[in-house]
Amino acid sequence: MGTILDLHIHSVFSIDSPVRPEEYVEYLSALRKNFRIDGLVFCEHRRFVSDFDHRSLSEKYGVLILAGAEADTRWGHLLVFCPDREWMSGFNFQQKLDPVELVKEVDAHQGVAVPAHPFRGMISMGERVKELPHLYAIEAINGGNRDDENIWAMELADRLGVAQVGGSDAHFLEELGAGLTEFQDQVRSMEELVAGIKSGKVQALSRDDARISDPTV
Repeated sequence: MGTILDLHIHSVFSIDSPVRPEEYVEYLSALRKNFRIDGLVFCEHRRFVSDFDHRSLSEKYGVLILAGAEADTRWGHLLVFCPDREWMSGFNFQQKLDPVELVKEVDAHQGVAVPAHPFRGMISMGERVKELPHLYAIEAINGGNRDDENIWAMELADRLGVAQVGGSDAHFLEELGAGLTEFQDQVRSMEELVAGIKSGKVQALSRDDARISDPTV
């Protein structure tokens, strides 16, 4: 059995969310009674949070909790997933970054960068996604998008022949799980998450797609 994750969560470590990481994980525990969601990835705005123990939340609640970053580039936002914590901790995500150079650097550190909500106005890359190197996937379902914005992202991924992932882009509890990614293989670490995206063995889901038909089974 594979793994279903929400790849795009913002907590108090982003300036526009009031929710503590543990509140999200507690809320996830309740959601899991009716939805198959195996874990969360915190991607805070313009930073990688290295001084918070996400692993302890995993152990406490029995779900996978990982951390990436949402980078701000001159073309739009990129979700950065990378197992090299030392590089992530030392990298300056606070600056407005060159998207091509960032993607190259992430790839050099065995990570993957995924364009976030590519058709949501000024913070999105739109068709410039095609100019990125090492493009493996596009965020095709974003819980904060309009339906048409997600449809455009799906269509772009299809045209480019790249994988589609999903994330809620949650800033508040009730938004958690509004976009999800199903990995065909089991994911237990950031290394396996990156490998899954690069292999293309993923698909974007809505929360209803992950609903357990009979929660008692």
